[in-house]
Amino acid sequence: MDDRINQSIAVAKSKTLKLTFNPLSPLKKPPQDHAPLQFRLLSLLPYLIPCMGAIAFTDQAFMAFPMTFKIAVAISPLLQIFYSNSFIPFVTFFTLFLAVVRNVKLNHFLRYNTMQAILIDICVMLAGLIMQYLPMFITVSRIGDMLEVFTLMNALFALMYCAWNVVQGIYPEIPIITEAVYAQVRDQ
Repeated sequence: MDDRINQSIAVAKSKTLKLTFNPLSPLKKPPQDHAPLQFRLLSLLPYLIPCMGAIAFTDQAFMAFPMTFKIAVAISPLLQIFYSNSFIPFVTFFTLFLAVVRNVKLNHFLRYNTMQAILIDICVMLAGLIMQYLPMFITVSRIGDMLEVFTLMNALFALMYCAWNVVQGIYPEIPIITEAVYAQVRDQ
């Protein structure tokens, strides 16, 4: 009986696959769960649009948070060009959506992040529209100031989260928005 057990153990040991890892051997290709560097850098660019929208949305946050003023000064040339004509944001939206998001020949990581930036920008625009249609006594009061700062801080937090993940090559996932992004960005 012992011989049978020893025999079966010997057979099992001979069939096991030995996995060895040599840290000095070069990798043949990068890991599949991270995007290539060029697509990481390109994926950061669409996030400038919601950043400009969030900064253009508020004026109260500049007084409350001086860092937002520094960001606004840094991207002010882009703000001036982007908002010099009301047609430019419209054309930019459709260009990004049709030329990048719907183009299945482009990298999925780039398409995903472009669509996510578009949806974050839509959320910022919706907050601006809501603020426009609130009664005047609310928008000029302390409540209106707090809503502006709240919207800006949430938008900037979401953008910093996305930018951090994009730099790492990871898909940034924001609840609800990510589901809508995956519905739009699909390989056919």
